[in-house]
Amino acid sequence: MIDIQLLRMDIDAVAKRLATRGFTLDKARFLELEKKRKDFQSLVETFNAGRNKFSKEIGQAKSRGEDISKLLHEQKLDQDTAAANDQLLAKTQADLQSFLSVIPN
Repeated sequence: MIDIQLLRMDIDAVAKRLATRGFTLDKARFLELEKKRKDFQSLVETFNAGRNKFSKEIGQAKSRGEDISKLLHEQKLDQDTAAANDQLLAKTQADLQSFLSVIPN
């Protein structure tokens, strides 16, 4: 399998090199998958940061004796969205691995 970093750095050079070996690289497909992966990765990281923020806010509210039910509800909604994005990221990464697996070295 080809190194993904090589594709990320200079896809045109890789495509030319593969063409000399009779392989046509679907650059548009790779770029599409890579963009989706980056987008989902960014979303997952954003939700992870939000989870940390909620945890801190809940801890502070508990120590002040405040009602935390609203924060817990918001955290649950955030967790559900984060889980969905995690699944989409995993699927996109699997699609990307499948795409890469057919490209010769």
